[in-house]
Amino acid sequence: MRYKDSVEDRVHHLLSSRLQSIYQLFGQIPDVLEDVWIDVALGSGVTPSEARASLKRAKITIDFPLPKVLELSGAPIVPTVTAKPAASATRREAGKKARETMTAMAEATLPNLVAAGFVKPPLELERTYKGVRLTASIQPNGIVSFGSRTSLTLSAAGGIARKSVLGTSPQDPPPATNGWIFWQFRDSKTGKLREIDSLRQEFLASTK
Repeated sequence: MRYKDSVEDRVHHLLSSRLQSIYQLFGQIPDVLEDVWIDVALGSGVTPSEARASLKRAKITIDFPLPKVLELSGAPIVPTVTAKPAASATRREAGKKARETMTAMAEATLPNLVAAGFVKPPLELERTYKGVRLTASIQPNGIVSFGSRTSLTLSAAGGIARKSVLGTSPQDPPPATNGWIFWQFRDSKTGKLREIDSLRQEFLASTK
C-alpha cells in the first residue's frame, strides 16, 4: 500500500517510468534495483537513507504488456534460426587445418624448393640492414653461404649477417632472424627485389 505524497509514492512514479525505459531498451529488468531506486529517489528530493528504508518496505512487481506479434495474411511471422555447427566439430576442423599447415610448412625447405625448381641456384641474396648492404647466396645443395660462413637455413645465415653489423661480442649468439623475410633476391623478369618467402608461398600453393 502506498500513501499519497509519501516517499514510496514519489519514488514509485519515477521508478516505474525509469524501469519501463530500461526494459524497452534492453529487454529485461536490472538484477539489482537498489542503485536505480536511490538514483531516482535523489532526483525527487528523497535522501539515500529514506530511499533504502522505503525499498525494504516495498513489494515490487513489474508488469509491462508484451508486444503483439505482427501478422501477415493471418500467419504469424516466425524468425528463421540458422543452426550453428557444433563447437566440437569446429574445433576438430580448425585442428585439422592447423596440422595440414604445419605439415606443409615443414616440407617447404630450401632443398625441397631447389628440387622443385622454385629456387634456381646459385641464387644471389641481398639485404640492406642498418645502412649496410649484405649479400649471400643459395648453393645447389640448399646451403646458404655468407662470406666464409655457411648455414643450413636462411634464418641462421640472416642471424650471422645481422650480428656482423651489430658488432656484438663473439660469445653472444646471433640475433633471432626470420631468414625467409630477411633475405631478398632480384627478380630476373621485373628487376625488382622480392623476399625469398614469396618463392616459398609459390611452393606451398603448388602442393595444395
